[in-house]
Amino acid sequence: MNPKDIYEEISSLLKKEENNSSILKNEKANGKKWSYSICATPITLSKPLIIGINWGGGGPKDNYDYSFPEDIPTKEKFLHELKCGEYKFLSKSKEYIFENLSLDIYSDDFNYSNLCFFRTPNLQYLKGEDFEISIPIFKKFVNYLQPSWILSLGNTNITYLEKFLNIPDEMSLKPIHLNGKRIGKFEVTGYIGTLLSKQFYCLPHPGAHIHKIDRDEIWKTVFPGKS
Repeated sequence: MNPKDIYEEISSLLKKEENNSSILKNEKANGKKWSYSICATPITLSKPLIIGINWGGGGPKDNYDYSFPEDIPTKEKFLHELKCGEYKFLSKSKEYIFENLSLDIYSDDFNYSNLCFFRTPNLQYLKGEDFEISIPIFKKFVNYLQPSWILSLGNTNITYLEKFLNIPDEMSLKPIHLNGKRIGKFEVTGYIGTLLSKQFYCLPHPGAHIHKIDRDEIWKTVFPGKS
């Protein structure tokens, strides 16, 4: 499939789930329009895929209205938004991504999406059923993209992938801990393994309250000999 056909196919699948999403039912009940998105970058086949948890936006600065983009985003649009302060979790991770995966988010081609396609102004609106809807569609998206590797920025994704995938057929992980280092009650953890037959890495979200020394260390531990 070409990028346009992929975008239309995933769009169609998401549209069919509009009445099943707890997020979309919540927004309608409150007179909001958060919608959903597929990607922030152009669709580039066989290139890396970076994923977050879900799409933000649709809050007060957007007048609680964020329509579904009908066309695939252009690289120029993505770079403009990135330079204007959108996708902070990507820009905060750019040095780590470049040093460990040799990817320059400002110049190299890659795909950026989220595990949950449904948009919320903040994470409090996210429900497990929205991941249950999104993950089968995400699987199709990955199958079409055939990315060279997948990087998740946010360990929350592991919880839902483990819940809604067939383990170990669709995902096999090795957790890597920084012993004694914690985020609240949880150890600072990264993961390496395979997801949907693709090389997979998962690191703590850039917004997680981790000391820089510990964040540097978990990236070095997941990617030994790279940094």
